[in-house]
Amino acid sequence: MKKLAFPAIVILLFSCSSAPTAKWDAASASKTCFDGATKGKYDLTSPQLNRIKGICDCVGEKMVATFKSEKEANEKMLDAVPIATACKEEWEKEQISK
Repeated sequence: MKKLAFPAIVILLFSCSSAPTAKWDAASASKTCFDGATKGKYDLTSPQLNRIKGICDCVGEKMVATFKSEKEANEKMLDAVPIATACKEEWEKEQISK
């Protein structure tokens, strides 16, 4: 269940973003991811926030490299699942190696 939670959040946040952003870059994609992942969660600890930020930074970079616009990313949500999963795995490997 935990393995599906983060990719599901990424899909939800990109599909539900109703306000188009003026520019599509890694920073805006990362912020959208972070905002969606933390929405309604007020009791997150610092390590949890760092984890979400690390994963969302990766997701932002890869989403911008894969999709030309936020609109295209929203239209191809199923293609975002492997990106989120890969970023989660990369982040976990980084933490293990520290």
